Amino acid sequence: MISFISFLFLALVFSAFFSMFPIKNEIQCDEGLTLCGGECVDTENDNNNCGSCGNVCRTNSSCSNSSCVCNDGLTLCGNICANLQAIDLLCCDGVVTVTSNNDNHCGSCDPCDTQNGWSCQGSICQPG
Repeated sequence: MISFISFLFLALVFSAFFSMFPIKNEIQCDEGLTLCGGECVDTENDNNNCGSCGNVCRTNSSCSNSSCVCNDGLTLCGNICANLQAIDLLCCDGVVTVTSNNDNHCGSCDPCDTQNGWSCQGSICQPG
């Protein structure tokens, strides 16, 4: 009968031997790459695997340093990257909002006092 210590020694030898010869179909990625779906990818810059496997960057964004960021000139508003550089556009409560004639968001994300007859005209709350 084999002793427990002999068994552990044999287990260590076999483990070391087989770790030197990886299984033939096993994919080994280079340093800095991650295996995602059978392919080695750079999760720091891959738009389809940004930061982790399967994390896809939204439209108008790209992967940079493992995070999805909006492309130049765009701002994250809710779940979209939007061009808020146009006049009268703001991100209010995560929604791209036109503020020029909007009683609920007049020139800003704040509403006009419609209960007292005020309304939004040209992005300014004015008495009715």
